[in-house]
Amino acid sequence: MNCKLTTVNCKLPPKGFTLIEILLAVVILGTVLTGLMQAFSQNLGVFMLSRRIHALQEVMDLGNLEYPFKFTNDPVAELDVPSDSSLKDGYTYERWCEELDEGLDNAAVAENLYLVTTLASYGAGGGGNELCVVRYVYYKK
Repeated sequence: MNCKLTTVNCKLPPKGFTLIEILLAVVILGTVLTGLMQAFSQNLGVFMLSRRIHALQEVMDLGNLEYPFKFTNDPVAELDVPSDSSLKDGYTYERWCEELDEGLDNAAVAENLYLVTTLASYGAGGGGNELCVVRYVYYKK
């Protein structure tokens, strides 16, 4: 707009934003920030679960080093490991062996089959959530 210095009723262009423009910008910014916060919180949950799974795998590895899996004629007595929470704070390692004699037709095979279960858990004294369970079928020759 051309305004001459001699004109008395010269209107200058308005400065700033209108209320509608500001409200629209706040709504758009709020929507974007809400989406970002949800994405970050989901990533944080995945990260925490990943750390716990890594720690459980470490407990399994430490337990297998401390109590190696060995071949024996008495697997129930030799392979059982009582709950051990000294490997890593807040985590427990445990292994037990049981005979597999149910549902097998061959008695000679049935008396030599065992199920070995290895468990790593987290929580108070291992009574918390179990995340890492490995089972082996052991055949005694």
